[in-house]
Amino acid sequence: MYYLNSRYYNPEIGCFINADDVRYLEPALLNGLNLYAYSGNNPVMYLDPNGNSFILVILLLGGSFLVGYGSSVVSQGISYGWDDINYWQAGVDGLFTLGSTALAATGVGLGLSIGLGASMGFGQYAIDSAFHEEKLTLAGSLISTSFGALGGLISGAGARNSSNIAKNMVGLSDDGVTAIRAITKAANRYAAGEISKRGFQGTLNLYAKTAFNSVQAATPGTMRMLFMNVARNIIIYTPISSLAQTGLNYACNNWGWI
Repeated sequence: MYYLNSRYYNPEIGCFINADDVRYLEPALLNGLNLYAYSGNNPVMYLDPNGNSFILVILLLGGSFLVGYGSSVVSQGISYGWDDINYWQAGVDGLFTLGSTALAATGVGLGLSIGLGASMGFGQYAIDSAFHEEKLTLAGSLISTSFGALGGLISGAGARNSSNIAKNMVGLSDDGVTAIRAITKAANRYAAGEISKRGFQGTLNLYAKTAFNSVQAATPGTMRMLFMNVARNIIIYTPISSLAQTGLNYACNNWGWI
């Protein structure tokens, strides 16, 4: 049997011999009641090096939807009264929050992430206005676009995976650290003219495989950590953003700011 960090796997029968913890039950998902499944029953597309990362990602995405949904309900209650809440709108707002959280895992650049966030912010405002049969205003458009761009900025902090992975590498082996340092030092010496190209190539041949394997092994855990951090920030940002937009829209509509 193989021990895979959180449970044992029997290769003869092709199954785990014990289940995941019951707190990972997801009744709403197709395989959400199967605690013996690995990475959502899709090991070709997903990797779970710690034994529960795929499940945690699903829980965070679900949590972001619930936070967006709840924030919309509160915002509508404040703006239109608690008897005039459109729960379909709340569902759409929850999906927008889920999309902002998922953006952190796409690997897109920071500029594109901000642009997508701004577009999503305006799109959400337009849809919400349609639900309540309200006309779009300049103030509402500027506010929603600005807050959307800020959300894209937060998501982009995690979306820049290539730079963040190198900067925040988690679980890099000692051999990997030694190999990367040796390659970096040789590259600097070669650039300064202290060693020949042949000397640099010799160092690369000696350490490249170790460095690559170590980085490859550490990358999934690092991406998971970055995604978790950004998802947490989005979940915190969403209710604050929702209340701030509600207040600004009220001030603009009633006090004539714009």
